Amino acid sequence: MPLDDLVNEVYRKIGRNVVLFQVLESYLKYIVANGSISGYASEIKAKQAEHISCVKKKTMGTLVGKYVEHIDPDYEKPPEPEVLTEPHFSINFRLEPDQSFYETKKQDLAELVDERNELVHNLLPEFNKNSEESCRMLEEKLDRQCEKIRSEIGQIEPVARTIKETRKKMADFFNSEEGEKQFYLLYLKSNSIVFLLADITTRTNRTDGWTSMSWAANLIQKEAPEEYSAIKKDYGLKSLMLATGLFDICEEKTENGGSRILYRLNENCEIRDQSAS
Repeated sequence: MPLDDLVNEVYRKIGRNVVLFQVLESYLKYIVANGSISGYASEIKAKQAEHISCVKKKTMGTLVGKYVEHIDPDYEKPPEPEVLTEPHFSINFRLEPDQSFYETKKQDLAELVDERNELVHNLLPEFNKNSEESCRMLEEKLDRQCEKIRSEIGQIEPVARTIKETRKKMADFFNSEEGEKQFYLLYLKSNSIVFLLADITTRTNRTDGWTSMSWAANLIQKEAPEEYSAIKKDYGLKSLMLATGLFDICEEKTENGGSRILYRLNENCEIRDQSAS
């Protein structure tokens, strides 16, 4: 091959590898930006947009560091709020390899970061366009590098694709009729009045397990007057309790011929332990 053609082939392979590094970096950005996010329903969209914007500015070295956090066997998920004031969402991508795989992957990715930086910033000193030997050596080096990048892309791309597909399924669900129903139910269950109702019946229930709803309403009105007024205006206490599916409700006849409404936590109540603690 004439020297000029050999030089052009080296240029082509340099460009190929630069593009492959950009592909790898784009997958890392997607995983880091979308693999882990948490927040309250009212803020999560803004937090996600801010997080994505921040990730776009990260160097490849920083992206690799964030990515390997998610394959670290000793990785600890950030703590969730102990007290929830509204529905809270948390998405956290994790791979669970053994220590040997983690150390190998960490080393491989660190080497690729160094090679990428060398290719982009420090290639010229070792590239002598007037030497066929120099061109041949660099060409072989670029081919080996190409295989390494392609191999890493082949392992990371399925991870990014899985995250993308999972997020789409979640979005489709939340935009569906059933999703909206479940989201609304989650919102109702997180209401502070619901926790008060649960707490009251575990503290003051009768021997048969039932609690007077009017008596509970009087206690709530004293302990949380603003929240009680809002619930009474928007739902009504009984409607709220029925909507959550957490309570059993019945009507009991009184001695003077009247009736009273009673309630108790049902067997499937998910806040039973929280209200008792």
